[in-house]
Amino acid sequence: MKPVQLYKNLCELAEKAKSGFCKVKGKNLFIMDKNISVQKKIRILAEFLGKMPHENIYVMPAVRDILG
Repeated sequence: MKPVQLYKNLCELAEKAKSGFCKVKGKNLFIMDKNISVQKKIRILAEFLGKMPHENIYVMPAVRDILG
């Protein structure tokens, strides 16, 4: 696939996404669809944050449990 077509396909996929992580001007941003339920927001954030390094940060036990 040509780079231009690949870029176009990735942009189309990004437009369909409701929430996600991105970097803008060197800043890490997490975009969350405000219209989804709190349960879905918890699942999305826990999945994302569970992949991030957090061993050297105090995390309440209940929160640590959902990070996996």
